Amino acid sequence: MFALLVAGVGVGSFIQHGPHPDWQAYAHDLPLAAVLVFVAADAASDLTGRELSHRWWLIPSVAMVPVVAMGATASTIAQTVMAAAAIGGSLLRAVRRPVVRRALITALVIAAAGATVGTPSDQCRYVEPTVFSTSRDLARPWPPPPCGGWPRQSERAARRR
Repeated sequence: MFALLVAGVGVGSFIQHGPHPDWQAYAHDLPLAAVLVFVAADAASDLTGRELSHRWWLIPSVAMVPVVAMGATASTIAQTVMAAAAIGGSLLRAVRRPVVRRALITALVIAAAGATVGTPSDQCRYVEPTVFSTSRDLARPWPPPPCGGWPRQSERAARRR
């Protein structure tokens, strides 16, 4: 199941950072939330020594649908809480179970490195989905558009007045 969720994150990331349709936030944020809650539930299951049902990660994942609809800020806050639960559970698991310590610490270091590299490189995180509104905009050369996108024709005309 975990592999399918991770594959969903990859597909959702492609959709969000590639074609960027109107529904891209759902494609990106829902699988990401599912992975975070799955990891947290797996850690809780291991720490309590009992098998937890799929509801432990499915219900919070489905509950993200209205959160994503509220916007990027609400979704980011919810995912931050989920990430804290996943990281905290994994660290606690590493402390209590020496057998899995090396693998968990390695995974956490790799995830932290990815987050560290990804955050500064994503300066325009909340750009409008309609930034590239014309085929002419899509054909623009390097460098990429500034935060907020290239000025539209109407904005350029307004500046000239």
